[in-house]
Amino acid sequence: MDNLLDASRRDRITHMGRTGKADRRGTRTAALAIRSAVLAAVADGILDPEALAVVVRNAQAAGDPYGDHERLF
Repeated sequence: MDNLLDASRRDRITHMGRTGKADRRGTRTAALAIRSAVLAAVADGILDPEALAVVVRNAQAAGDPYGDHERLF
């Protein structure tokens, strides 16, 4: 249980119920996608930390295996 809580604190899983399915791209490819998105944003002149956080969230969401599913509740 401690490992799950640590992973959650480090944002390594998207949801406690999705353990092991955090990113369909795998950790290395997900990290490269996020890095690429941030570098592209910076090259486009986006330097505001909040705007860069949105870029990171969008890059993370692209790997969410459940991102296109509607919530039941």
